[in-house]
Amino acid sequence: MQNYILILLKAGFESLIEYISAHVLFCLIPAFFIAGALSALIPKEIIVKYLGRRTNKIISYTFASISGLLIAVCSCTILPLFAGIRKRGAGLGPAITFLFVGPSINILAITLTGTMIGWDIAISRLILAIIFGVIIGLIMAFFFRKGEEQLGEENLNLKSKNLPPRILTFIITLVLILLVGTAKFPAQLKYILISILTFTLIMIVIFLLKREEAIAWLKETYFFTKSIIPLLLIGVFLSGIATKIIPKEFVSNLAGKNSLLSNFGGVLFGIFVYFPTLIEVPVAQTFLKLGMAKGPLIAYLLADPELSIQSILVTSRIIGKKKVAIYVILVAIFCTIAGLIYGFFTSIKFS
Repeated sequence: MQNYILILLKAGFESLIEYISAHVLFCLIPAFFIAGALSALIPKEIIVKYLGRRTNKIISYTFASISGLLIAVCSCTILPLFAGIRKRGAGLGPAITFLFVGPSINILAITLTGTMIGWDIAISRLILAIIFGVIIGLIMAFFFRKGEEQLGEENLNLKSKNLPPRILTFIITLVLILLVGTAKFPAQLKYILISILTFTLIMIVIFLLKREEAIAWLKETYFFTKSIIPLLLIGVFLSGIATKIIPKEFVSNLAGKNSLLSNFGGVLFGIFVYFPTLIEVPVAQTFLKLGMAKGPLIAYLLADPELSIQSILVTSRIIGKKKVAIYVILVAIFCTIAGLIYGFFTSIKFS
């Protein structure tokens, strides 16, 4: 028994060491700085401005589908933001799109998915989340269009809410550091480019950012880091242990094929087993190592941030039980379809 426990602990620590050495310096640290900048410096009123019930559908759904990237929302912060934009006059369809897409495409989730599992999975997660998020929003808006027509819209004076060029330059520089850090450049070239970009970033902070903006950015970055890093490291450690506990045959038999049942199983797992934000990524990596097919893996990654029991309960208080029931059914259906689609194209690619 003692030897078995030591084997499990060794597997956990090996997984943790591998993760820290491969993903923290050039991947996770820049991603946290970007998340902090987006949260602190992008006015949330900008979102409301483009999600109103009377806003052109092309504009509102496009903005709803990419706003998760703009403000770095996760599964825990999306719900109060969703409630806020609904209260301020966002249409049901765009708000639902925002609710579905945001946690799946935030900068931390996409970066971590790409570096830990593969950029094919990360980009597919992003694209499928946006496409099906818009479809789900449109269907919800159609089903409940009569109720929406009776609602008013808060009159917000947002014409002056624009993003200053200095903030845009600052965020672009942060993104470039992340892109260079995760790119497959020769080590020497990578260090040179990152050094130049880091120096540029420091100059921007000193000479362009206002003092209160820089402080807000650092505070938000610290908040993301202290909230997520401990849980993430624990999740990676436990995922390493799980590879020794869970029989490989169990996962491969249950979700080793791109079948309808396997993909729906990935969705159900996302409903009943909740992981804090980003922990779904090392968990998904563990499933992949144990033989899960990539189709069910995508279905799980899309469903996990959306369909936890607590998220369903909170959302029902915001939009009502009838609307949330339709939403859950639509999400389950389209996450399953997303897994089938990705699995189909993957099988073509490797056949």
